[in-house]
Amino acid sequence: MDSKPMGDARTPPDDGGLEHTTAVVGARLEAADRVLLCADFDGALTANEGRLPPVCRRQLEQLQATERMTVAVVSDRELVDLRSRVGLDDISYSGSDGVERHADGETQVHPRVHGVLDDTRRVRTALVDAYRTEMGLHVEDRGWSVTVHYGPADADRASELADEVAALVKHVGDERLDVVHENHAIDVRPTVEWDRGVCVETLVDDAPDDYLPVYLGAGETDRPAFQAVERHDGVSVGVDCEGAQTRLDGPKESVAFLRWLAESRGGQHRRDATTHRPHSA
Repeated sequence: MDSKPMGDARTPPDDGGLEHTTAVVGARLEAADRVLLCADFDGALTANEGRLPPVCRRQLEQLQATERMTVAVVSDRELVDLRSRVGLDDISYSGSDGVERHADGETQVHPRVHGVLDDTRRVRTALVDAYRTEMGLHVEDRGWSVTVHYGPADADRASELADEVAALVKHVGDERLDVVHENHAIDVRPTVEWDRGVCVETLVDDAPDDYLPVYLGAGETDRPAFQAVERHDGVSVGVDCEGAQTRLDGPKESVAFLRWLAESRGGQHRRDATTHRPHSA
């Protein structure tokens, strides 16, 4: 899709809710033949520790089943984990904030970070070995990055932990890895410019020009995605967050919005029903 200048569609922070959001999106649907719906998994679709409500899954299923709709779920979770939690075969998945993508039966890693995956795997192995016996520490493999989580009991030594991780990365990895310390977590990431804005740009670029892009996001990490979808003359929807053109009040309103969208874009379906088959992790 061609990028377009961002318009003046952004609403004041106090405007929002389901009625306002459906009015904003509905006005745009009148001129759109098809819709590309991108939604953040944690926060926009679910607020229950990564468990997707069955009613939300059914709405995603119904949306993807129509010829007028393409659905993409975005998350910082690893792709395998994300697919197992959503459990639908025919939608598009962007794991690790879009670094890993699965669509049309194919899985791809973005070439911008493909070359550093071996480095992150070596760092993960080294961190697991280093903190295997440390109570309260957990090393999480997130595919393209590695995270060391620590609890309140280790808050006093947080800076020390960050220095230890940085020293280990310097020894095991190379200059292609960064160490970022925030929110009781120490992340080891490739030193590439990447955020959800890049992820959305990729999704939009792959869609035909007649698609209206809509993005549902729920936090600061989604702001680049809001900006990206607006650059393509789409609609940004914040879920319990500001920075978008309109706002929904929590994942329950997200489900109601998905239901409204399915009803407004009804018509010929790709198939009678989409089979729900959870993926093995």
